[in-house]
Amino acid sequence: MKNDRDDILKKLIQKVRIEEPNGDFASRVMKNIQLETELELAKEAKFKSIFGDVRPESAPLSFDKKVMSQIFLGEKKAADPIISRQVWYIVAAAGILILTFCFASPSDMMVENEPYFSNDLKIAVLDFSGKITVLPIIYPAVIFALALLIMVDYFLRSKLVKS
Repeated sequence: MKNDRDDILKKLIQKVRIEEPNGDFASRVMKNIQLETELELAKEAKFKSIFGDVRPESAPLSFDKKVMSQIFLGEKKAADPIISRQVWYIVAAAGILILTFCFASPSDMMVENEPYFSNDLKIAVLDFSGKITVLPIIYPAVIFALALLIMVDYFLRSKLVKS
């Protein structure tokens, strides 16, 4: 089968003759190239004659000021706080209630028997830490969440002010 194809291809190649150019082929090609070159030179000369005398215009001295006076900068909008004033009052009231509970409740610890507590501040801190552990776990969780909200509010406000 392959031999048949090869034979057919050989016969087709023998039937087709190679086209031979006329004797003046090279001169005709060169003449066309010369005509194209002359046409391009004529176009370039015409282009230079049309646009050669045109000079770019310069803007007046007050142009920049006029343009800049027409540009209106948007006013910086004050960022609304994430946490409203009422929520801050509730947070302050909850903090005061927690502190009041810790300082007003009776102490279970006998601090007087501890020899290394010498001043009243250390006694108050130890008393406070003992009372704060009595609070339900939800209170520290709420305090942590509020601290996180406060930090987010602070960073967002500072980022909005910078931009």
